[in-house]
Amino acid sequence: MTEPEARARYHLMEAFKALREVADTPVAPGSEPLGPGYFVAFIAPHTDALFNFLARRILERERPEGWARPEGAAQEEQLPPS
Repeated sequence: MTEPEARARYHLMEAFKALREVADTPVAPGSEPLGPGYFVAFIAPHTDALFNFLARRILERERPEGWARPEGAAQEEQLPPS
């Protein structure tokens, strides 16, 4: 992970925690907080997308060939008939 990626991940984690705290805090005195359901439905998908963006960059750099098996590898791994 590069320095900018590590810094971005750290700040995303801090923002995630702060947004969760905001969702659990009432908007106005005497009102109900938005709560965890709102956070999961409307906030978490956006932060997940940002974390996935960083993860994809790292994986593409570390595994440029991707996750696919090399050709012929599937045939080698098959068990002989019994």
